[in-house]
Amino acid sequence: MMDFSSLKLTSHINVPISFKYGLRFDIGTIIGLGLICLVTAVEAFGDITANSLISGEPVEGERFMKRAQGGILADGFNSLLAAAIIDSLDNCEIKLRD
Repeated sequence: MMDFSSLKLTSHINVPISFKYGLRFDIGTIIGLGLICLVTAVEAFGDITANSLISGEPVEGERFMKRAQGGILADGFNSLLAAAIIDSLDNCEIKLRD
């Protein structure tokens, strides 16, 4: 049989501690993430263009540019939301250093 007596000493609820290891901004990481986010924006633009071609929608002009701007904005907002709520980026993965 297993001995679970040590579990009586543990807390049932753990509260995360924000910035337990501090907060540091590394310029190399910021530049790298900026490049990755630029690549994902270009990818989103390509996806929107391909979907417009397949569905017979225009790929030039004001109507297309509004659709592309909205799509890229939605993709960026989705990544921001994922980073804020889930603590991970949708398209970019960050590993915090201890």
